[in-house]
Amino acid sequence: MTVAHERRVIDFLVKQSGQEASIAAIHEALSSSDASNPLTSVQIDAAIEKVTTPPRASKSSGANRPPRATKANGKKLIYWGAENYSSVALYEAIQNTFTKKWGPDVLGLKTGEADGVLCPGQPRKGAGDWANPDLVVFAHPRRKTAPHAAREIHCFEIEQQNGFGIQSVYQSYEQARGAEYAWLFAHADGIPARIRVAATDLGVGVVTFSNPNAASLYDRPNRKELSHRAILARRRKTSPRDRVAFLERVALQDPG
Repeated sequence: MTVAHERRVIDFLVKQSGQEASIAAIHEALSSSDASNPLTSVQIDAAIEKVTTPPRASKSSGANRPPRATKANGKKLIYWGAENYSSVALYEAIQNTFTKKWGPDVLGLKTGEADGVLCPGQPRKGAGDWANPDLVVFAHPRRKTAPHAAREIHCFEIEQQNGFGIQSVYQSYEQARGAEYAWLFAHADGIPARIRVAATDLGVGVVTFSNPNAASLYDRPNRKELSHRAILARRRKTSPRDRVAFLERVALQDPG
């Protein structure tokens, strides 16, 4: 098997809605006589095995890397490395996990189906670098500060494997101006010490996970292993003017 075989599996997945397809569909597409240089069933299975196996550790990397793709129910494959598409599997998995499971279980947040909004578009003209988050979640805390308090804003930078680094922390902090909480969620196997120090200093929450669809594999603050102990975001002081500026920048309506 060659790297080219792995690339063909990934290229096929990237073009599918949500970057996922059944294993049967992958076989059909890559073995078809209509395809350029059709692959055998053995070659396709070997390529699938490769992309669903964690890559070898890199000495130059500060974070371990989980598999590029995962199998779901043994019948379909989901690729997590795509960005800049109208539908991104990684972003949607985190949106679903945070609003329905991680946020309520770990933070006691009260969220609804429409409270997590993906923001794949470009920031408004003149907003500058690091202005547009990947996800914004509106949620009431476990205890509201007042009976009619507005939902607090949780702002997210979401990183795939190759993008997770110290710069991600500063980007998360900067693009959350006007929001109550800045989060960095990354598809990686643990939080490196350098990132932990920077995030703690800035109050940025950091959570890593090996399988974006498995809530049980997301870091939590009570984990014994330090590298998998989630860092909780500190609440930032914001004014009504800050909130308005944030919502204007990301082109979202205030749900109140």
